[in-house]
Amino acid sequence: MLATILKRCFILSLLLFIMAGCQNDNKTTDTEVSLYLVKDLSATEAMRAKLSDLPLEEMPILTHKDIERYDWQKHEFSLKAGISLEEKLEGKVPMSGKPFVVMADGVRIYAGSFWTYLSSQYNPDIPTITSIWQAGSEKSSYSIQYKKQPDSRADERIYGSLNKLGKMGEITKVGTVLASENQTKTVTQEQLKKITPQMTYAEAIIVLGESEDIGSGRYIMQYQVKDGEMFTLNYGSPDETISEEAFKQLQSLITK
Repeated sequence: MLATILKRCFILSLLLFIMAGCQNDNKTTDTEVSLYLVKDLSATEAMRAKLSDLPLEEMPILTHKDIERYDWQKHEFSLKAGISLEEKLEGKVPMSGKPFVVMADGVRIYAGSFWTYLSSQYNPDIPTITSIWQAGSEKSSYSIQYKKQPDSRADERIYGSLNKLGKMGEITKVGTVLASENQTKTVTQEQLKKITPQMTYAEAIIVLGESEDIGSGRYIMQYQVKDGEMFTLNYGSPDETISEEAFKQLQSLITK
């Protein structure tokens, strides 16, 4: 009987050893970078709260698996083909911003906010990612803007995780990696014809698309007409109505 008990114990121990080995084989790496939306708070409210107290959505809106490249010097990132941050956030970014938290290996690193070009509200002094957030947009590269020091974007834990995951690199036009968002947009005659003198600059940008902002203190969006010359939209607030001078300039670019 003792032999039977010992035999059973041996078999049980062997099964447990095999199961443990299988679990180790299936274990995934702990290295990860993710971005979670903050629940029920504006960007300003999130900025006032402690990072550890911010209520987060259960699932991340973005992870390292969605990222093609991250340019550490410029804090710009491009997304893999088929990943649309515009579609994920359509209708979710109010004029007061939609705060998020960046995490590395399960640790909260810093809070930031998605922002919309359509908002004329005060842009909070935290890292921001700005776009129109409109499904159907082909935009796939973004810049995390922040000018204060110390720079929370430059946390070594984020760098370490992204580097280990092989995500670091300059964003270029080579292969599937698209150019940075800071490039001059080319527009067509058909787009120019859709602009009316009653439009705000925000509405005009929806028609023309986002382009390079070369301004400092004011918005100066630079565009190029297809097979034509360059022009800019110069304004202080997106909700301003297009100036008479700007509208006349746009009309002059339309081929008769």
